[in-house]
Amino acid sequence: MLLYVMRDVTPSWCRNLTLSRKFFVSFGALLGLLSLTLAAGLFYLSKINGYVDRHQRITVPAVVTAATIQRTALAFTADRVARRDLSAAFEPWPSQDEVGVLSRSLDTMLGTLRERTGALERKTKELEGFSYSVAHDLKSPLREIEGFSSLLEQQYGSLLDPTARRYVTTIRTSALRLSALIDDLLRYARLEQQALPKTTVNLKALTDGVLADRAREVNAIGAHIRVEAPPATVPGDPTGLRQTLLNLLDNALKFARQATPPEITIGGSHTPTEYVLWVQDNGIGFDPRDAERIFGLFERLHSAQDYEGTGVGLAIVKLVMEKHRGRAWAESSPGKGSTFYVAFPTQHMNQGSSEH
Repeated sequence: MLLYVMRDVTPSWCRNLTLSRKFFVSFGALLGLLSLTLAAGLFYLSKINGYVDRHQRITVPAVVTAATIQRTALAFTADRVARRDLSAAFEPWPSQDEVGVLSRSLDTMLGTLRERTGALERKTKELEGFSYSVAHDLKSPLREIEGFSSLLEQQYGSLLDPTARRYVTTIRTSALRLSALIDDLLRYARLEQQALPKTTVNLKALTDGVLADRAREVNAIGAHIRVEAPPATVPGDPTGLRQTLLNLLDNALKFARQATPPEITIGGSHTPTEYVLWVQDNGIGFDPRDAERIFGLFERLHSAQDYEGTGVGLAIVKLVMEKHRGRAWAESSPGKGSTFYVAFPTQHMNQGSSEH
């Protein structure tokens, strides 16, 4: 009978399998005892059934072998790599069998992945610094253009003919639009590179804060806001989720402002797998065939002259929901308003109104 009892293990095995050395050694001894018991039982059954006599031997395959343990540790390490954990300490085995070859290949792959991941992180930080620098260099002259055109309009507007005043207004509006575009692109880049913080967000408190921030815009167009979302606390990024709801509310205010009166509903509901939050308006609506396209970066259904915007707002909504492993979509018909939805997975989600 081939019998294998584990006497000791290396520290790296314990780290990779997240188990203690004492567990390994005790488990190996237990399997050894089970092997002896199994061998004795099989021998006894074979003898009483006439399969062997007392001079013959039977061989019982090993319950646990070194290769089996090596394969298990290898599988655990590979699983951690698949989950983007490159911190696994791994010592390849010197054996020449397929397990040894595979372990050495995995060790080489881990080294290469760490090097390339480090290089990518450095390039990402360099690109982030470059984008902020370019944005600053662009916004400085834009602020001057907007400021001086505003002064020209205020102080010398009476000396200009209508055509010249229209030119000045166009210059100022274009500078403001480009400045807003730069801000949105920076916000998009920041959200894309930012790791998702492990915290929770109270959606009721979030909704109240967003409505307070947009109270002036709501009052300016006489919009009626109704909140029908049940209280819920979801895991996620407070900054990203606040930007998501702000963008959806701004979108509703923009396209419903010509309605009489503009009506906007913020609602929510639970499903077995998701918490769905939506923003509904009675605005101009859009063709259902454009429901996916509008979430693309720089995608617009209307000209900037008709409806202000940068074409980045809904792309930010989609990006934030993807980072939360959720989804975003819209439903609409021309002239019948629109409803924009975002859905959060219900895993680890708390219902209620506790503040976080």
